Amino acid sequence: MEESTVVLTNMCFYIVLFVFCWKKYKFRNLSTFLSLLYMFSAISSYLLFNFPLYEASFTAVGESTLEASIYLFVLNTIFITTFSNAKLDDLQFLTFYNERLILKWQKILVVCLAVYVLVCLPSSIISFSGSNDLANLRNEQYGDNTGASSFVVINLISRIFGGMTIFLLCLPCINYFLLGKSTRWDKYSLIVYALFKINTILSAVSRGTIIFSFIEIFIILFFFYPYIDKKVMKVIKKWGTISILGVYLVFSAITFARFEKQGDSVVATFATLRYAGEAQLNFMNLVYPDLKEPWYGYRQLTLFRRVLGLPYDDGTTRNGSTVYDDYISSEYHWPHPVYVFYSAAGSWVMNMGFFLPFIIAVWINYKFKKNYGCRRKASVILLILTIIVSAYYAKGIFIPDYQNESGNMMIILLIFAYLCLKKNGRTIAIINRVYTK
Repeated sequence: MEESTVVLTNMCFYIVLFVFCWKKYKFRNLSTFLSLLYMFSAISSYLLFNFPLYEASFTAVGESTLEASIYLFVLNTIFITTFSNAKLDDLQFLTFYNERLILKWQKILVVCLAVYVLVCLPSSIISFSGSNDLANLRNEQYGDNTGASSFVVINLISRIFGGMTIFLLCLPCINYFLLGKSTRWDKYSLIVYALFKINTILSAVSRGTIIFSFIEIFIILFFFYPYIDKKVMKVIKKWGTISILGVYLVFSAITFARFEKQGDSVVATFATLRYAGEAQLNFMNLVYPDLKEPWYGYRQLTLFRRVLGLPYDDGTTRNGSTVYDDYISSEYHWPHPVYVFYSAAGSWVMNMGFFLPFIIAVWINYKFKKNYGCRRKASVILLILTIIVSAYYAKGIFIPDYQNESGNMMIILLIFAYLCLKKNGRTIAIINRVYTK
């Protein structure tokens, strides 16, 4: 089959999946939202494949096959349908709940990340606003870990709690939408969340952080939609519109500064389109035909490999400011770029091989559907996991999140929270105020 036909067929797969999810699960369902994002990625792949500059990209050295497309589509479909049962319309009881314990964790997280922001944000603002070349500022973050703070305590906070920012969204939303309350610590949580993201955007000149933040917010809105009344929704839309306009200006400024040279808007357009659509093409063209051996968590489970005394990706083996990694090239015989988009599914395959990702994905899919089998009750940990994992899959149209040390640390902290709440939590009735049916 011609490569152009394969890419077109691949796009059709995801369009059909979105239509299926829309018809079966309705629009305000996490699986439908995820299928929409993956359809967007597939359409972007098709547009990128037909873009005039595509042949000059490293992706074009490979050739897409139908077999690779089907493999990726099936794995992504398992991801997407994991949350088809994750509905809160009939929820009446929240289990494993301990208000005092959760509030204590929330305070610790807010205080620690607030300290981090207070130390790092001023220098990030100065660096961003005072830079004449954002492309060079971005490149300075690569290769030697120079982005780390000179303060040991700040580095520890980043390594331990840096992946926990999504909790600053989860906890206030559970309190407000389900339990009908809002504390000052909930407000502090939202403020620190926003400032932490702003710091990351400015310090790393990161467009990805902008997109990932909006994905997390949209996941929250889709998940808690039945509990959002019309007045609150109007406020969300109002401030959401203002935020989107402001963020769009920052996003455009970063894109222009990093990619558009001498008034050539084609390069900037190509770069943006490549970010949106390269993940599926890279998997089909490079990973599926050329992966000789998996990386055994070298880039995915960095903290655990470090604890075991194994080599791990600490950012220092990157070949200058390029997308190649000397260690991976020599150790795993990988001839292609490393620091580009291969999607979450692609990262799983690169780190775990071609069979284990299916086993893990099917197990996660089964566990979520089983735990949402009883619509009348759900544990607070299940709600948090639903938001985190669905956001992870959503971001997975680009790259997997949480594959650095702080992301791995989040897994440990989640297990700790589950064990504590299972032992000390109780079942409570939630306020029955569903606004939409």
